[in-house]
Parts: sequence; C-alpha cells; structure tokens
Amino acid sequence: MTWTRAHADAALQGVIDSGARVWWCYRVGSVVIVNTSAPIDQLAHIRELAKNSPFNNGLVTLGMSADPPTAEMVETAQNVSINVISTHDVEGPFAFGTTVISQVNDLTPGQPTLNSSIAFVFAHASSLTPIEARLLRQFNQYISITPESEMHYGHGDRGSYLIQDQASLGVDTQFTFSVDIISQMRIWLQSTRLGLYQETLNRFKIPSNTPMTVRQAFLLGTRNGGLALKRPDLGVLKKGAKADILVFSTDAIGLVGWSDPVAAIVLHSNIADIEDVYVDGQLVKKGRKLAVDWQGKGVWGQIERKRKEIQGGAGENGYHPV
Repeated sequence: MTWTRAHADAALQGVIDSGARVWWCYRVGSVVIVNTSAPIDQLAHIRELAKNSPFNNGLVTLGMSADPPTAEMVETAQNVSINVISTHDVEGPFAFGTTVISQVNDLTPGQPTLNSSIAFVFAHASSLTPIEARLLRQFNQYISITPESEMHYGHGDRGSYLIQDQASLGVDTQFTFSVDIISQMRIWLQSTRLGLYQETLNRFKIPSNTPMTVRQAFLLGTRNGGLALKRPDLGVLKKGAKADILVFSTDAIGLVGWSDPVAAIVLHSNIADIEDVYVDGQLVKKGRKLAVDWQGKGVWGQIERKRKEIQGGAGENGYHPV
C-alpha cells in the first residue's frame, strides 16, 4: 500500500481506525507507481510518520518492511526509533536467491546487525540453514511461520519445526485465505505431526507418542508473537501485561465438555466462539457484537462498491485460479 504517499497515509489511517493493536510496517523498495509519474521517497515519508508514532494511544506502531532490508533502511530505523523490521526469507529454488538471515546480519560493518534492539521478523524461513538457525538463537530473533500460506503458494516449511523455539505463527496475503491465528495453530500442529509421524512410518515403525502438543501450538500463536516483537508484555496474561484478551464461550457446541481449555481452543474452536474481545483493557467486542457498528456506518457498502469497481477494471484476464 505504499505506492504513493496518499495510499500509505490511507492505509495507516485505516489501521488506526480499526482500534486493533498493530505494528504497521511501511513497505520499502520497488513498487508499482499508481496514478503518478513522480516516484515516492519512502524513507523520507517514514521519517515524517515516525514523528507521530505510536498512534491511537500506543495501539498502532510504525515499523518497516523490505525484501531484503538495506543498510540505509536499518540506519533509518535506528535513527527514528523504529523497533520492528519484517522481511521475507524464501530460499531454495525461489527467486530471493540468498540466505536472507545471514545477509541481514552482515549489513552493519563491524558488528552483527541482528544484535540489535530492533526485532527482525523473517517470514517463512522455508529453507532455513543450520547457520541461520544459530544466528536466530544467538541474537534472539524470530521467524514467522505462516502454514496456510506456505501450503497455498508452494514454498513450504520443511525445516521450520526445527526452529520453533525462535518462531511464532502468522498469516500472509490476507485476501487469499483465512486470517485467524486459531486456524494457523491447528494447521501447523497437524502438519508438523504428520511430517514427523511419517519419519517414523518410513522406518516401518508405528508412532507411539505425539511429536508436538497443543500447548506448543498455542504458545506459537500467542506468547511467541509478543516475543518475536521483543514485547514480553504481549500475548500473555500476567500482571503488568497489556490486556489484549479473547474470551471464548464455554457454551459453544464444540467446546462443551472440555476440561482442558488449551486443547479445546486449538483443536475444536473457531472464531465464532469468541464472545468478548478486549484491546488494551478496553472492551471492543461484547456478546459477539463489535463495539463499533461498521456496517451501520456504511463500511460494508463501501467495500462492496470497491469490490465491483476493482473487479470490473481487472477485465477478463484479471482473475487466476485459487
């Protein structure tokens, strides 16, 4: 959304209006220029936006995104106190073409770039090497496993289960498939089990215990998200933490009778079972109803009009099989 200043400002304002807690990572790098012949100075725009970050009483924080980051971007982030930089790490036969984690670590002359207060979040890390795994552990940086995306697009996550101590779960390309972390917990749990079970079956043996538990999946989708951002006050219920809380209905048909809440959520729940939501201690959803009536404000109608406008302009060649 950072094609022009107007696009970037509108995207940021939409995130602020949502009332969610978000690190809005400004995409830096080659972009398609939309309706303008003048290229946008993205780093200059970031420096301007950073003067007012965080936004909405601290709920929305400015970050940076690039594929891959450059030394100039890292220096800019340090100068304006940006504390999150996200980047894709998709190697193997794909066009990214290098070991991204190692490349980022070598950006700062004379010192490891990853040894920083900045949280570097590496999406996918689909072909992680042992050297890069050591770098993540040494400097306490994280990958973001997006299991549904990695299945959908085909770049996989063949070694991600080996670095779950430095990983969290995420979603990717939100217009393409489900966007909730519950689904990612379940998909990742079962796909990891399947892969490790298969190793045992390949030796003509029967698996006798689970190689991954529901608690591991739950932590990857909650606590580890905060740790990936270097924010131990997020994704956990404890004194001093930010009160971002989901309240599940124990009357939901899939949850009745369960005594283990973690197993119930990971294995049996869905987002319709979430009754109340608190963000920073403020009730934003009660009894399955949002506090803000976005439909009543006409947002639903605007979305539908934009959908028709975009699809109408795409023409017959604008669609691809999903």
